[in-house]
Amino acid sequence: MSLFSNLGQFGLGKLEKMDVFDEDPKKDAGGDASAEEKHTVMEEDLLFDKGYTCPVCDEEFHSKMVRTGKVKLLSADTDLRPKYQLVDSLKYDALVCPKCGYASLSRFFKFMLPAQAKMIRENITTNFKGIETSGNTYSYDDAIARHQLALANAVVKKAKTSEKAYTCLKIAWLYRCKAETLA
Repeated sequence: MSLFSNLGQFGLGKLEKMDVFDEDPKKDAGGDASAEEKHTVMEEDLLFDKGYTCPVCDEEFHSKMVRTGKVKLLSADTDLRPKYQLVDSLKYDALVCPKCGYASLSRFFKFMLPAQAKMIRENITTNFKGIETSGNTYSYDDAIARHQLALANAVVKKAKTSEKAYTCLKIAWLYRCKAETLA
């Protein structure tokens, strides 16, 4: 006797020999593949260009950001470095104005005193040669360069020690991430 032996009384006698754990035959034939099988999620699929206004030069620009809710936190290292599924969001945390060279981590970007903006214009903007935006994603080298520029800006504008320390921590994490991908 099978689990479905009485289905005949409902006019479903053809289903009496059905296996509970049998895979869908359409999937095996390749006729109805899931969306995940049809499209592999790439890092660039999880990014978008977000608009910002530079607090130093008032220029509007776009920077790549990770879509919230699209990546899942997998774990955190002992030094609290987050590890996410599919994309390393650390690479996209430094914002750089392509016109004046002001750079900062996203959480500190908007906070700028007039005296700090003047220091940035005098020490960064006058010598800034621009930043290349190559490709649809940032490599670890791109991310490290952007974070180093953010650290230089933090030092020039005499930012709080906590901002400089947090930027240094992010740079260290990026170097470790890069080393892990090369290993």
